[in-house]
Amino acid sequence: MREKISMDFILELGSSLGTVRVPGIGLVYNELVQGIPSLFGQFLVNLPAIHSTIVFVSIKYVPVPKVSQEERFLFRRVCQKDFHMFRCIARYGYKDVRKEDPRIFEQRLVDSLEKFLRQEAQELALEISSVELIKSGQYVSKFLRPDCPTWNIRTPSSITLGSEVRCCFFYHF
Repeated sequence: MREKISMDFILELGSSLGTVRVPGIGLVYNELVQGIPSLFGQFLVNLPAIHSTIVFVSIKYVPVPKVSQEERFLFRRVCQKDFHMFRCIARYGYKDVRKEDPRIFEQRLVDSLEKFLRQEAQELALEISSVELIKSGQYVSKFLRPDCPTWNIRTPSSITLGSEVRCCFFYHF
């Protein structure tokens, strides 16, 4: 049996994954840090329905003493947005004690997923705002990253979007 499912196979199935999607979050624990485990293919074949959101969870130990709760879960999308599939790597340091209640672990994971989705939505809103400013020929802020120094500036009176804009870099088109 193969260890991973081909991404082409998943994309061919479409966002419904060839089955009924029911409300909820399905957590699929595995050792892979990338790709879709072959076990998921068995779910698609044998189960009459799967959850509307799927999270592939891997637990990994990293070469640092401790990982803070804020940095514990690393998320990324597995497919396009309409598939609602994510990869989550739960990171622990070599001195971290991993004896928490599974319900607490799962609640923290879901809270981190929600935070990831909120941040993704904010980044998308910034991208859309930037495109609108580019089209209008005004100053535009480059993609705003958390680690990027920012400045609050007053916008020229010709811009009607608001009185202040947060931006990292300027470009005048």
